[in-house]
Amino acid sequence: MDLLNNRIAVKTCDDRACVTILYRAMQLLQNMRHDADLYFVATCQEEIGTYGAKTAGFEVNADFGVALDVCHAHTPDAEPSRTNDIDAIVASEGPYINPFLRKKLKETAEEQNIRLQTSVVPSYTSTDLDDLAMQRAGIPSVLIELPLKYMHTSVENIDMHCIEEAARLLANFAQKVSAEWEEQLWI
Repeated sequence: MDLLNNRIAVKTCDDRACVTILYRAMQLLQNMRHDADLYFVATCQEEIGTYGAKTAGFEVNADFGVALDVCHAHTPDAEPSRTNDIDAIVASEGPYINPFLRKKLKETAEEQNIRLQTSVVPSYTSTDLDDLAMQRAGIPSVLIELPLKYMHTSVENIDMHCIEEAARLLANFAQKVSAEWEEQLWI
């Protein structure tokens, strides 16, 4: 259902919106030059054990990963420190998130004039990133999250502009990847 201010209400947007971001980023990358081999993976069973991320992370054996998920947008009676504005992407920071990749993600957002919020995750992220980061000898990873209201209900609310901005951020971030990043990932 279309709502005001470029928002929609839909069931199971977690994680359909993330697949939409992947698809849109692939479309944008068709018109961009990039040096990296890119793999776009939609995983399964994230809510019950991140089994798809474990399998994909092991099989692809990437140099680094970008995980996408949703987080909680400001909702009535929710703790304000645990929620975010619905109209801007979130780039979390915490022990599972690679600081160099997060820095590059933030730089890309600034260059592209994309509003980026910060959320602090004191331990694991409860997303695919956690198991992706622990595959093989470790896969440095960063997390992009979309604020979502009324998560896991039949009336989840999400901002469509935020989805487009996340795709634009992911595509431009992927375009910037260079071999010089390799050394910085492990510092």
